[in-house]
Amino acid sequence: MLKLTPRGNSRQLALRGIYCYIINPTSISEVELYIDYFIPDQYKKSDLKFLQFLLEHSIKQFDLMLSQYKDFSDRDISTINTIEKIILVIAAVELIETPNIDSAIIINEAINLSKVFATDKSYKFINTLVDKLSKKIRGVN
Repeated sequence: MLKLTPRGNSRQLALRGIYCYIINPTSISEVELYIDYFIPDQYKKSDLKFLQFLLEHSIKQFDLMLSQYKDFSDRDISTINTIEKIILVIAAVELIETPNIDSAIIINEAINLSKVFATDKSYKFINTLVDKLSKKIRGVN
């Protein structure tokens, strides 16, 4: 298994937290308490500020961030499975709101999330969409 950086841990925990929020909408602080309680070792190894940032921005802007991909997908956004949607939203948040993180890192992290949490071929779909969004938002890297 791949050794995760603190931000890599934060991305995995954000995915899990956003999924929990979708299933059982509650406050973002409750989501974070859930993560800390059920996944304490990974929580302690994460970048907590980055995790809080991803949770807050992804949950509050979920539909807006997901809509960023509508011009790049041959699939209707509503037909994309929940885990893939969450990965796409996290990547969009990072691309739009964290210019200090290189696009290649964001794309690679989205691919890694899809390989761990999504279906076998999801990483190709995720890679294509996040790469296209990256080029639209940040230009060629």
